[in-house]
Amino acid sequence: MTRILFLDQTGQLGGAELMLADIAATYRDRGRVVLFEDGPFKGRLEAAGIPVSIAPLAASARAVKKDATLADALRAIPAMASVVGHVRRLAREADVIYANTAKALLVGVAAGWLAQRPVIFHLHDIVDTAHFSALNRRLLVWASRLGAKAVIANSVATKQAYVRAGGRESATTVIYNGIATARPAASQADRVRTELGLGHAPVVVMAGRLTHWKGQHVLLAALRGLPGWHAVIVGEALFTEVDRAYADSLRKSAEEPALAGRVHFAGFQAD
Repeated sequence: MTRILFLDQTGQLGGAELMLADIAATYRDRGRVVLFEDGPFKGRLEAAGIPVSIAPLAASARAVKKDATLADALRAIPAMASVVGHVRRLAREADVIYANTAKALLVGVAAGWLAQRPVIFHLHDIVDTAHFSALNRRLLVWASRLGAKAVIANSVATKQAYVRAGGRESATTVIYNGIATARPAASQADRVRTELGLGHAPVVVMAGRLTHWKGQHVLLAALRGLPGWHAVIVGEALFTEVDRAYADSLRKSAEEPALAGRVHFAGFQAD
């Protein structure tokens, strides 16, 4: 049976991490997850019986975001090298390395080359100028072309953007994130409506991290033209001060007379 070493850069519970938890649970008897920082994600994995460990990434490397410059990347190299060595040792006990994020890809490709193990990259982001700096786009595409045997894209749009950025179309497969198909009991739906004060109004639900490029503000703009409709926004601002400022702006917009009482912030929901 194939042994899998899963890599993820964050300890927070983002969408990519929730998806990884589902996959890793399927392979808990022959897989291990390595995170580059501690956090609630580690606890969720442990609660599901999934082997997990932390290979701490120094602050200089954690600070490299999607808009990073060359100077940011150069400062992160020593910290990344330390984690690569740790992952290389673990990779010798695995058959394949599965990288779930961009930093995990960079570490995984280097560790995979040293340990002579193939790497699979799961791409969750649109690789374009709105989401990544020019440097980070080049690094992601270069690392995936050089070191990933296969790339999984979570949508057709994700794949198309990756290919336009220089990624290998022949090595990329679209696999949508799985969801539970069972409908909730009517009593559960009634309970949620009561808790949020929705009554019998028509409702739009948007689930995702509160960040500008997800577009919750677009939903609120649309809601202004839909009298009587309510919106439920599920999720929190997770990673940056910019995200938190954006979340504050959403809540302020929701207080406008045209939206007051019709926008409900449900926060992060485990289910």
